Amino acid sequence: GRLFFWDQRITQLADGRIVALFWTYDREKKQEVPIHAGWSEDGGQTWRQPKSTGIEGQVASPIPLADGRLAMTWVRRHAPPSIRLAISKDGNSWGEEFTVYDHRAQNIAGGDGKTKTGDYLQTMQLWNFGLPGGVQLPNGNLLISQGWPHDINKYRAPLGLAAVAKKREYHLCSSKIKRHCRP
Repeated sequence: GRLFFWDQRITQLADGRIVALFWTYDREKKQEVPIHAGWSEDGGQTWRQPKSTGIEGQVASPIPLADGRLAMTWVRRHAPPSIRLAISKDGNSWGEEFTVYDHRAQNIAGGDGKTKTGDYLQTMQLWNFGLPGGVQLPNGNLLISQGWPHDINKYRAPLGLAAVAKKREYHLCSSKIKRHCRP
């Protein structure tokens, strides 16, 4: 097909639905397109066609929240290169993007989203951040982490805590881990 879905990350929500998030590439336009989400409501037996989230980015990880919402953390390699977070009440529309980690390496320019796949793959070794993931802690905070592929002893490193509140969707408590982080 026209769209190429890769680097999927998957999770199951409390209501039993399963969501997969995909880094998506348009073969005809030869460029990335927004992250897509595919849904299953029968334990993964059948899937709806993945739809655009409207969010520009690459590898994305879904994080189910205790209150039924869905958080997503993802890599943004385009300017500004960063790890981002957003929350959705329904899995179709997403709240404001929030920067969890801002990577401004001097030797790496932000991608333009139009780079050919082969060229992208050849330069991936230069990127030293990515593969975000997270979990909601018992107190309701989100612990967000990322991969550090250049140091095998520190492959997953905590980025920070994000508090999930009812009135405000989220705020960053600290770029370093703290013991207490409440909205």
